Amino acid sequence: MAMKSFKKIIMTAVALSLSAFLVMPVQAADNAAADEQVMVRGGEDYIDGFDPVFYANKYPDVYAAFGNDAAMLYQHYLLCGKAEGRWPNAAGPAGTSAAASTDYIDGFDPVFYANKYPDVKAAFGTDAALLYQHYLLCGKAEGRWPNAAGPAGTSAAVVQPAGLLTTAGTYLSEEYVYNKIMGRKNVPGYTEGTYYTNGTRYYNTVSCEGYGPGHFLGMGCYGYMMDMLEYATDYQCPIVKVPASWNNLPVLHVGDSPRTNNDQHTVVITEVHADGHTVTVTEANFNSSVHWGRVIDLADPREGLVYIDTIWAK
Repeated sequence: MAMKSFKKIIMTAVALSLSAFLVMPVQAADNAAADEQVMVRGGEDYIDGFDPVFYANKYPDVYAAFGNDAAMLYQHYLLCGKAEGRWPNAAGPAGTSAAASTDYIDGFDPVFYANKYPDVKAAFGTDAALLYQHYLLCGKAEGRWPNAAGPAGTSAAVVQPAGLLTTAGTYLSEEYVYNKIMGRKNVPGYTEGTYYTNGTRYYNTVSCEGYGPGHFLGMGCYGYMMDMLEYATDYQCPIVKVPASWNNLPVLHVGDSPRTNNDQHTVVITEVHADGHTVTVTEANFNSSVHWGRVIDLADPREGLVYIDTIWAK
């Protein structure tokens, strides 16, 4: 049902309700104030624990049509929202919770899934049913995570993307890469505040973006990334470029190196947060120095993500 048509129906219904209300005796001012307060947040007469304040804030399309009118918001929920799977309150869809439903396979968590995959959220918003359908039909086969524990049948702590095979024929874990990177935090030349500009240069010793050893020069932040990833993988894994943007992020891992600031600055990820797109990084030539611990959201268009250099298969 189109939002404009729905709004016309609701306004007619509310008008009829008001006409009946106008012939009723006037209530005392303090009682009217109390009733108004109940309508603002939600009263005992609302089914499913409906919360109009939450509902308006969660659904911008509904808010654009009805604003903060609690009666109109409630009517929308009754006539459309509930059938569409919209949430009446912060606990989630009626009869469920915001966390993973016991009816979902693989412990699927729609809140986590939407936050981790901006491309999916852009298509389906926070509609739990549609998010679950996407996971069943596409996401699981693509290796997307159903919840914070990682891909189905794995643990986030031991996820090893296929392809991190070293030239020595061994696999390196994400934990190993993390420990190598963080082990440099107190090493001279990599400590917080160390002077580091485009004048600091690094030639690759392993393949980088298709260029053989010694044929790719990285300056400043880019050279720092090359140096860090080569060291973290014992100089045995090529660095490759993969396409990425704020609304098309691959699954991120420690060591991934996003090119941000509209192709002006490279950072190295040291931690991927639970939402899947907020990361903690280390970087060089940040105010002309090495820096550790900055947090950025790669799903924010203002970060200007253009691609990711990585040692992991994507």
